[in-house]
Formats: sequence, C-alpha cells, structure tokens
Amino acid sequence: MKGVINVEINDKEFRNLLRQLPKGYDQRFLKKLLKFSAKPMLNEAKRKVPEDTGDLKKALKLFDMRRSRTVGVILGVKSGKPVPYYASFVERGTAFQSAQPFMRPAYDAKQEEVKKIFFDNAKRKFELEVKRLTKKGVI
Repeated sequence: MKGVINVEINDKEFRNLLRQLPKGYDQRFLKKLLKFSAKPMLNEAKRKVPEDTGDLKKALKLFDMRRSRTVGVILGVKSGKPVPYYASFVERGTAFQSAQPFMRPAYDAKQEEVKKIFFDNAKRKFELEVKRLTKKGVI
C-alpha cells in the first residue's frame, strides 16, 4: 500500500529561494507546504473510507516522515483511543472479508492535483513564510 508522490524541485529560482531560509527552516517550510498540498488526498480518503463506527475516518491523518533525510508527508492512521488497528484489513481485505480500498484509490485519484497545488502555491507560501520569520526576527 506504499504510494509515493515524487515532487522533484528542478526550478533553480525556487531552490535559491529555499537557500535564503535559515538552516532547518527550509525543511519545516517544505513540510508545511507538502501537508497543505496533500489535504485533497486526505479528504478523498476520508470520503472513500467505509463507515461503520466512524472511528477509521476520524483517525486518518497526514504525518511528517521521520527518521528520513527526505522531506515528506504520509497519509495514515493515527494511534490513540480507539485505535483503528483494522485499517489494513479494510483496505486489503482478509480471508473472511473482501477488500474495500480507500487509501490507494485516494492516492491514485489525487496525486496529480497534489503536485499542482504544491507548485501553484510554493512561491506565495514562501513569501508568507519569509514575512513570518522576519516578524519573529529569525531573518
């Protein structure tokens, strides 16, 4: 069920803008932008998830990738009470239950939209981030 949307930033102008941010803030900015861009995918997964109790729908979230050198976000199920441990059973099915996929179809349907939102909003979000950091005195 691993789906990766690869967004390569080949635009020299955008890379130069990122280099203007203080160390560490460039990755924070990219994470914020990725989360913002991936919201349609999250909403699509929530729309497609079969509802019984509604716990699985409530548990779908976007997470930062951790323990990785790359910057990214993951669509997944948050832990807590109640923990919908059965998300993969619903997505892939079991010997006793047929699959009712919701995450993969959301990924397939929205990956191009996520890329478009990312690039359409990158410069505007960057300008807002620079204003915010200037106001805080970081830049």
